[in-house]
Amino acid sequence: MIQDVVLPANSSTLQQTYSPPLCYNADIPGFSTVAHDLGASVLVDCSWSATWSVKPLTCGADCTVCSSPGLLCDEVQVGLLASTKSFWRRIQLKGRLLGLQPSPDTAYLALRALRTLPARLCQQDASTRKVADFLSNWPQVEAIQHPTCIPGSKSLDERCPPILSFQLCGSDLSSKALETFLDCFHVVRLAGSADAMGGVHSVIWPKRMIEDWQSETSPSMDNATCMVVYIGLEDADDLVDDFRRALLTLTLLPE
Repeated sequence: MIQDVVLPANSSTLQQTYSPPLCYNADIPGFSTVAHDLGASVLVDCSWSATWSVKPLTCGADCTVCSSPGLLCDEVQVGLLASTKSFWRRIQLKGRLLGLQPSPDTAYLALRALRTLPARLCQQDASTRKVADFLSNWPQVEAIQHPTCIPGSKSLDERCPPILSFQLCGSDLSSKALETFLDCFHVVRLAGSADAMGGVHSVIWPKRMIEDWQSETSPSMDNATCMVVYIGLEDADDLVDDFRRALLTLTLLPE
């Protein structure tokens, strides 16, 4: 618990919100209150939500950061930072000394992505909810992680990022079965890393392909059969058909 931590003067704490595979909005107001009582600043990484579902600065955070390979844009490598006035005074000089200025082309692409971000995420949110609802009613899916499917989930906003994860039934599924399952996707692309997110195309990858994600905080989500999905701008019905086609391979496999 952060209440039990002794922090040195002028410390900062970092919190990530809506991080797969758990996919839920963190309690930023509560975390910020405790951190401020300890004399620490609060930084929130919103790369997975692009401040779409959570607005950290209105929830008590001092600074929020977002990387473009998250939901903002997949065309450039750029980071965005926003903070309160008091916190900005502390970091403004450091930013200038480090030369944290993007090139004109990078700035253009990032600004272009920002202009369409609300419209894109609105459609992606609706499609993600439809896919999550479909998966939650499918017998081959043991568990699904999405705010609309987690009992008692407390979202800071009704909007949700277009990311979900789900656990296939049977931790003893063979590599052949998983390979067949993934090969059946036509609309959704198989990705090897989170860098494929932020674009217009939906991607899926097994959690085991990302070494940084461990199941220590969620033991029920097995690495081999846990799938993380980013929903793009394809038609929602086409996406559902893609998942139906893949899940049917699990029902046709022999016992």
